[in-house]
Amino acid sequence: MAAEPSILEVPVAAPVPAAAPAKPSRRVLIAAAVLLAAHLPLVVVHGRLLWARPHYQFFPLVLAGAAVLLWPVPPAFRTARSRSAVPGAVFVAVSWTMLAVAVFLDSPWLAMISALGALAAVPLGVGGWPLFRRCLPAWLYLFLLVPPPFGLDARLVGALQSVTSWWSSRLLDLAGTFHMMAGNVLEIAGKRYFVEEACSGIHSLLSVLACTAFYVLWARAHWLRAVLLVLAAAFWVVVNNVARVFLIAFVGTRFHTDLSADPQHTVLGFALFGLTLGLLASTDRLLVFLGSRPRKQLPGRVQPRAAPNEPPAAAGGRGWVGAWPATAAYAALTFVQLGALPDFLGLAEYSGSQLSGRFNALEAGALPERIGPWQRRGQDVEKRDSGDAFGEYSRIWRYQAGGGLSALVSLDFPFPVFHNLRICYTNSGWDLQESHEFDHPLPDAGGPQPCVTFTMERPVARYGNVWFGEFDAHGQPVRPITASELIPRLQRRLQFWEHDWPTVLRRAGSVSERGCVLQVQLVVERLAPLSEPERREAQKLFETAFDSLRRQCVALTGGPP
Repeated sequence: MAAEPSILEVPVAAPVPAAAPAKPSRRVLIAAAVLLAAHLPLVVVHGRLLWARPHYQFFPLVLAGAAVLLWPVPPAFRTARSRSAVPGAVFVAVSWTMLAVAVFLDSPWLAMISALGALAAVPLGVGGWPLFRRCLPAWLYLFLLVPPPFGLDARLVGALQSVTSWWSSRLLDLAGTFHMMAGNVLEIAGKRYFVEEACSGIHSLLSVLACTAFYVLWARAHWLRAVLLVLAAAFWVVVNNVARVFLIAFVGTRFHTDLSADPQHTVLGFALFGLTLGLLASTDRLLVFLGSRPRKQLPGRVQPRAAPNEPPAAAGGRGWVGAWPATAAYAALTFVQLGALPDFLGLAEYSGSQLSGRFNALEAGALPERIGPWQRRGQDVEKRDSGDAFGEYSRIWRYQAGGGLSALVSLDFPFPVFHNLRICYTNSGWDLQESHEFDHPLPDAGGPQPCVTFTMERPVARYGNVWFGEFDAHGQPVRPITASELIPRLQRRLQFWEHDWPTVLRRAGSVSERGCVLQVQLVVERLAPLSEPERREAQKLFETAFDSLRRQCVALTGGPP
């Protein structure tokens, strides 16, 4: 009987050699460069517009946070293989469609969404759903760079300021501090504190929510714990802002120390921001404690058998990444965006830009000394913080008519987008009564100028009438973007290819005028409502001042509208 072979002699199957890390091919590198070039102009403009909004000035930290969340993933790209090219192809097709619409409508917001879709298509094309799931936390975190549509973020901030005003006033009542709260304006001993300023900056709701979202994604928190933490963040931000307003008012009246002035204002903001994060961390520990369950002694688990070595799947390869049709489609959009080169290459700082310096050259003589029954009485100039709700700069002309009627004509700038002045007066304590829009003819702009007028009332029998209209540095009318505006915006984009394309390189490098919205307003305030003849004369004053200021602003930019 033959002896059984020794265990040392039993043949062992040779292990399947591991696949060598794939190096990016030239096609992949070209595709990545074209993809970046197609999105870069409008995405950079989107970032510039974000920076012009105080509540989004934290967005560079979002980019850093996304990089931290993505840090462990890049080595997986070298060995990953996609079994199907369909998911990545679907994402890239949707992304290209959104970018095409964004290019022709000149919409940086939509281009940002398209860029996020393209970022999702890359891991799907390289490694399929498993690789995309590893990138998912960083990808979701980047959506903080996309403001919600229809001004929902502004409404949220406004609601936060109203809640802060109400609770701050109640605390000051309990502390025995005499004050008056008119909307979001706190008046104490002749000094006015704007709750909007007290709720802005590093301790704002969106900044704290960004920190909370980063922690939730980094810790891979359960969805219920994540939702409760976000709600807790909103609660602690309200507490933070109430404490901030209360301390500024209380310390100012009792100890005659102005906490609203720097550097103490900045120190207070950082201290309360750190306190808010500490309270959030404490809330998280409480949620972990409440959600913990005692561990049961489990029987020893049976270790699953190791699956036999299988060669890596290579059916889908790199999916759409490096495919010439996708690269050519994005290259076409890159070519179309040559019309954005002046805005991109000539990108100027939003605040204190060269354009703002030009508009600040408008002195008292920029408006006629007499307009109908109105007589000019002088000019005031105001400089505020960058991103202020009333504009960083204001040139104000004072007019007076018979019967003690006075009016203020103001040129306010710059704003990144259409500025709804009605919200500002509501937050300042006015109750808006009647509001309607009207068209003011502009022969040189190819269409009428949409303007808004509204009446308002304030406690202690104060009545006001406001007229305002807005235009960009070219003198073109600016209005809220609605569905009816999409076709005109498309026509203006296509007009570049009809008339302006030979001058694109000559104009590149000049000062960018994107996002520079100027507002002309007329305010008439007195103890009784305006009569109908007085209202007509006031509207004539507004229209004359609007035409004159718009014409001079366009001349200061160096060309006709």
